[in-house]
Amino acid sequence: MRDAKGAKVRGLLVEVTESEYRRDRSFVDEDEIPELLKGFDALLDVKANPTQFKNFEVHYTTRGELELIAFNTRENTILYSVKAGRGVAAQAVGLSAEQMQSLRGLFQAALDKLNGLSRPK
Repeated sequence: MRDAKGAKVRGLLVEVTESEYRRDRSFVDEDEIPELLKGFDALLDVKANPTQFKNFEVHYTTRGELELIAFNTRENTILYSVKAGRGVAAQAVGLSAEQMQSLRGLFQAALDKLNGLSRPK
């Protein structure tokens, strides 16, 4: 891809499908991926409500509007969601810790692949 100035950029294009009619994309710059992986880890470390309130949400957002969220349910189960896009973003809701860990693995594999490629000129 190229940025607005025409320079080559690398990263990941993430598409979230909410329904047959609702899907959106976010671009994650290559330099953001290590911090995104740390964001996954921080959200996966949430095992209980870290606040004094009945309900909570913890968010991690990239510059390209990819958002990871940990939240609790009425049963105090921790679930996750992933949003992509601006405005009314597409959102996958109700993901388990195992699904988030699997998604994190995909991002790690993508980073490893990018690191193995030659740099754009």
